Amino acid sequence: MWRLMSMTLVAILGLGVAGNVMEASWRPAEFRVPAEFNDVPPGPAVDAPVLHDSIEHQDVTVDIEGEAVQGLVYAPRTGGDHPAVLFVHGAGTKDRSEFVEQATFLARAGIVALVLDKRSTNYSAWHRDYEEMADDVLAGVDALRERPDVDPAKIGLFAESEGTWVAPVAAVADPDIAFLVMVSAPVVAPAQQGTYATLMALEGLDVPEPVKRAVAKGIGTALSLPNLLEYATFDVLPWLERVEQPILMIYGTEDPALPIVEGAQLVVDAAPGEVSVRYFAGAQHGIRIGDVTGAFAPGYLDTLAAWINDRDSMGLPEISGGQPEQILSAEAA
Repeated sequence: MWRLMSMTLVAILGLGVAGNVMEASWRPAEFRVPAEFNDVPPGPAVDAPVLHDSIEHQDVTVDIEGEAVQGLVYAPRTGGDHPAVLFVHGAGTKDRSEFVEQATFLARAGIVALVLDKRSTNYSAWHRDYEEMADDVLAGVDALRERPDVDPAKIGLFAESEGTWVAPVAAVADPDIAFLVMVSAPVVAPAQQGTYATLMALEGLDVPEPVKRAVAKGIGTALSLPNLLEYATFDVLPWLERVEQPILMIYGTEDPALPIVEGAQLVVDAAPGEVSVRYFAGAQHGIRIGDVTGAFAPGYLDTLAAWINDRDSMGLPEISGGQPEQILSAEAA
């Protein structure tokens, strides 16, 4: 996601210069937080799961369109059929070394976790096909279904950041996928996400108003030229409107790059199935405290494991946790 924002930032700032001499209708608007996102209840306390001391790591190979894709399975050493989760990467070139802490914790909590290398096919700075990337996700789910230690009726997806544009496509294509965890989901289109992140960065830097106006004009131009980045206008909402599986959305309240209220509201309004939104106070984009190397927010991993293992007994409200804030809209005014 951060690489995506950096590339978009360069393009938008260039267009911001052009915005000084161009007229563009797009302008940022103040965001009015819906009533249900004010005075967010803390929600029920989540008990820490019973964690087993020993897990096993297994190298696996998954055939995807004739390509041997390597992956790493984190598996409990306990017997029986377990719930399972496939991790869906965020932006950039990622591999099976990602999600170590999350996957290890889930395995210790009795959940099989699979992390695949991210293929570079149809993925570059200028071209990304989220629908084709969803096919890779489906291949990973099929690999989990073949495992004797996995309950095939309890396999779900954990998607982070840019991956949350991919996972809903896969969930619609395979209705037997049991659940969807969306962490730090932009929801809005990539161009709008880049726009929002840029404007929030300018807010934080106390940039003079004339510069903000110039950038806003340039952004308007960018939004009218979807071929600047081929995937800039990808709209995940039509897919979310067909996701009937339960969804857990997780955000950090201190993530300045995302419309953390607007994105959640869009999913709550669009998805026909059960949606729970959980905010973690003081957490950044990766649900870590401080920066990308900080510790995970207290209760984050416990919430993941408890929801995947037995969400029905958790009693999570539709919206709970820390109090989110959002001052600008990611939509055009």
